[in-house]
Amino acid sequence: MFLLIAYTILLVASEFVRISDDLFYDFLNRSLSHERINRLLEESKDWKWVTYLFFPSLLIIKFFMVATCFSTGTLVLGIESSFKKLFQSAINVEFIFLVPPIIKLFWFSLYRTDFTLDDLQYFSPLSVFSLFNPTQVEPFLV
Repeated sequence: MFLLIAYTILLVASEFVRISDDLFYDFLNRSLSHERINRLLEESKDWKWVTYLFFPSLLIIKFFMVATCFSTGTLVLGIESSFKKLFQSAINVEFIFLVPPIIKLFWFSLYRTDFTLDDLQYFSPLSVFSLFNPTQVEPFLV
């Protein structure tokens, strides 16, 4: 339960703290008209509630899938374990995936406040990708 709340708080905080309409205007101004950008932003605000509704259920499905993979591994190795323990393990190992979004949120909220959507997209803390220049990496690897 704590994990779902933490992910939801990060989702809400990242949308309201980091991303402003000006970022979208600057990024999309090269390829779309001003009216089209306005319509896209209005539509995204109208459908934002769907993200908040489905995100917890998708996260629970992810836990079940990871626990099923763990279960398959224990079956192949001949280790006896209950699905409940494997599900709890899947939830516990998911906490490590909270660290990069937290770093990203604090980085762009406190340290680097002037950024573009490209900067936000290509910033990958605690990742090997952060060692390379994003423009030199093949697009299919990003």
